[in-house]
Amino acid sequence: MKSFIIIFIMPRILITGNGFDLHHNLPTWYEDFMKIIKFVSENKEIDFESLYQNAKNYEGIKQAFTNAISISPKTIDEIREITGKNLLYQYFQKEYNIDTWIDFESKLEYLLNCVYNSTKLLRMNIFSAGTLPHSARISVKEKLDGKVEYASVLNVLNVVQTNFEFIIINEKFLIKKENFVVDIDEQKILDLIFSQLMEFKKLFHIYLSTFVTPLLDQRTDTITNIDFYNLFDYHFTFNYTATANKIYEGRAKLFYLHGKSEEGTENIVFGINELFNKEENADDYLRFTKYYQKYAYRTDYHFLNDIQFNRSSDYQIFFWGHSLDKSDAYYINEIFDYLKDIRNLKKKIIVIYHSDEAYKRLLKNLFFIRGRTDIEKRMQERSLIFCVLDSPELKKELAVKITHPTSDPTVF
Repeated sequence: MKSFIIIFIMPRILITGNGFDLHHNLPTWYEDFMKIIKFVSENKEIDFESLYQNAKNYEGIKQAFTNAISISPKTIDEIREITGKNLLYQYFQKEYNIDTWIDFESKLEYLLNCVYNSTKLLRMNIFSAGTLPHSARISVKEKLDGKVEYASVLNVLNVVQTNFEFIIINEKFLIKKENFVVDIDEQKILDLIFSQLMEFKKLFHIYLSTFVTPLLDQRTDTITNIDFYNLFDYHFTFNYTATANKIYEGRAKLFYLHGKSEEGTENIVFGINELFNKEENADDYLRFTKYYQKYAYRTDYHFLNDIQFNRSSDYQIFFWGHSLDKSDAYYINEIFDYLKDIRNLKKKIIVIYHSDEAYKRLLKNLFFIRGRTDIEKRMQERSLIFCVLDSPELKKELAVKITHPTSDPTVF
């Protein structure tokens, strides 16, 4: 059989997080979202300056985009309606130390954990002894084992009502049979939280479609990374925005791992990373996890399986603007494990960072997810590299042209 040579060029894969949008001066910090929405809900006069000066990078926004904004009265009314009644929005507005979307996910997990543990305590300390008369006023102050944070969360959700020194369970969250109260309705509490989360997600979708996406159509600055972006074959993003499509229109095949705002609210993955409880009622909490939602909403959940890898090729996988936090440990482990499984080939992970502080934080996150042995070995072998954007080191990696000849006519 006649053999022939097929040349494979090394594919490059780009993985981006919120830092990618922030690099392009978009107001996508969690803090930006909450402050701008709060401003709209409380003010009648809204213009470009008064609105975006609430963003962390207002100077960058002024330089990058035209000084124009258009908001319909209907949108403003919708924002005010949601903020006026949404329990989670009101809860998160009052919470301090939530600076990033990772902090937001942690606080949501904390709230769910409080509900899980408090309902467990109430069952054990009240209902394990038997049923109560239908007319019973159930005081829970002493039944939560002194856990003030549990009572606080239940109060935010209106599951309990404070009456002087007493904390009484709201009647609609009790399960009743005939003339007796038999249990607290944990399912109804979770239904409430989930409905509030979906409404909060709708508020975020409105924010992106009204105050973020329109900016992409009115840029005034010059994008300097077009040649850089066009070097990639595949682009996986955790963002919901159309930044890559609208700015670069590059050759990279783009995948939205957590959905995109242009397709509506339902498409957006918005939740916690993992279940914190593994007991019999864990299924009731499953809908709050990102991994369940990405399958339920049919986002690009195949990840690396979407790529027809040729096992004779080398690969470069770049992280740009991604926190490498444990909240995305599933994806990070998939990448590292895949490159670990294929032996005797040059395969690299290149992490792009913007400051020494960011480098240390990214390194710490990887040590936490992958462990010391794996990270040390990869860095010593230079299969894991950290580079500053536009640095000589990064340009050197991008200049590498590796090909792999094969005489196997069945490989394409």
